[in-house]
Amino acid sequence: MNEKKKQWLKIILYEDIPIIGIIFILVLLKSKKTNTTVKEYLKLKLQIKIIRLILSIIALIVLYIVAVNKLDSLLSKLQ
Repeated sequence: MNEKKKQWLKIILYEDIPIIGIIFILVLLKSKKTNTTVKEYLKLKLQIKIIRLILSIIALIVLYIVAVNKLDSLLSKLQ
């Protein structure tokens, strides 16, 4: 297997590991040896990860608010 294929395989395998993947992406983005095509791909992956994180936080906040309101209404009915 040539070096380009090994690099892409390593990127694909490591990028989806939760914390290690983000660190791996940042290290490769800072590296001067990383190919420009790979850097563009990693920038896009990092943007997607950030968007997913923001959406997940928003969803958790909404679910928390809904759950608190439901529990509040249930407790008020019990009294």
